[in-house]
Amino acid sequence: MRSLIHSKRGVSQLVVAVILIAITISAILVTLPFIEQQRRKELVKSEWEYMRTYMTALQNAVDDVAWMLGKTRSLQFSMSNGFMFAEPDALNYSVLVDKGSGYVSLVENITTGVLGYKTFIYDYSLGGDYYEAIRPNEQSFSHTGGAKPFTYLFGVEKIPMADGDFLRLVLAPTVTVLSFEVGGEQRYRVLIVKLSGTGTQAGRDRVTVTGVSYEVETADNVNALKVTVGFPKTGYDNTFFNFQETSTVIDVPDGSVVEVMTCEVTYKFA
Repeated sequence: MRSLIHSKRGVSQLVVAVILIAITISAILVTLPFIEQQRRKELVKSEWEYMRTYMTALQNAVDDVAWMLGKTRSLQFSMSNGFMFAEPDALNYSVLVDKGSGYVSLVENITTGVLGYKTFIYDYSLGGDYYEAIRPNEQSFSHTGGAKPFTYLFGVEKIPMADGDFLRLVLAPTVTVLSFEVGGEQRYRVLIVKLSGTGTQAGRDRVTVTGVSYEVETADNVNALKVTVGFPKTGYDNTFFNFQETSTVIDVPDGSVVEVMTCEVTYKFA
């Protein structure tokens, strides 16, 4: 009888142990996907922060080669989740002057592409209404003075878009207006960088930017100066760029000279 009791107890303990092991395995199987999801989210978040720094370096590289014909800068990047992208002909700029009888075009439809980084929102999301002016920290397509870069770096999560649902960092050329005096004559210089490039960026880990050319258009006896921005590409309208305005008027003294300098900077992925 005692042997039978001990045997029953042994079987009961074994059953309990098996049940506990089964419960433990089930718990592990349930939590593993969550753990993996959190791990991947942290990896993508870390890459996002890294690419913010990288895109700032790329912004500095564009500034460095603009107006310096033949000058080249190459930057290496490393990523495992998102990827770099280029969107040609995403913006166009026009410069108008008023000599006393209304605005007329001095330079129109200066078309430029944008560069950026994107990662799928199912890996990492900051919310569908996310928008951040990173550098400079103002939502403007134009600025005066030489202390700011020739491009605008921002983060955006806009869905849906034709190429998919992404969290993006975008580098977009903007307009810089400088004022100075030469021999008592007031002059205004409008600087615009045009980004252009060819080739695919998929699977690449380096981008090279080069200053290749620039053009100058001049008008004298100008009483007023206006700059406008347009959005020629479907999906990349001002709900994407979020500029606070799409035209701006710069006060200039009557009889000023206006120069519009457009510099082409090419990008190449390799």
